[in-house]
Amino acid sequence: MERRSLDFRAVGAFVVALGFVVAACVQSADVYFLRERGVVVTGTVLKEHDTRKSSWVEVRYVTLAGDEIVNDTSRYKSAEVGQPIDVIYDRQNPERMQAADWGLGYGFNLLVFGGFAALLVLAGILQLKFKLLTRLRGIAVR
Repeated sequence: MERRSLDFRAVGAFVVALGFVVAACVQSADVYFLRERGVVVTGTVLKEHDTRKSSWVEVRYVTLAGDEIVNDTSRYKSAEVGQPIDVIYDRQNPERMQAADWGLGYGFNLLVFGGFAALLVLAGILQLKFKLLTRLRGIAVR
């Protein structure tokens, strides 16, 4: 009686792919809410953080309701400390924001996160296929 084993590499690839799909959905939801409920206001760049892997700015802006918000975003094209920057924020969740010059398209999120998810699913399928082929060759040799 042959024992079937779970291929943890394939399962791992599928789990990570699912994580990329969730990330794509979350990022796309942010873009959707900013497109549908977004309000553009002018804020001020307080700090700019720049590391080898990423950069982001800390921005202070005032909502139309008069609330002062300090938040950071990596979604911006250009910014200088102390200078004004147009931001778009969600009326129902003013902490959700990005620089207005970044754009509100879905393409980047879907291409990057969806692309990684597709590659990982393909890797998982190939891992399972090669394991099956190896098993079938072993049976044929017997």
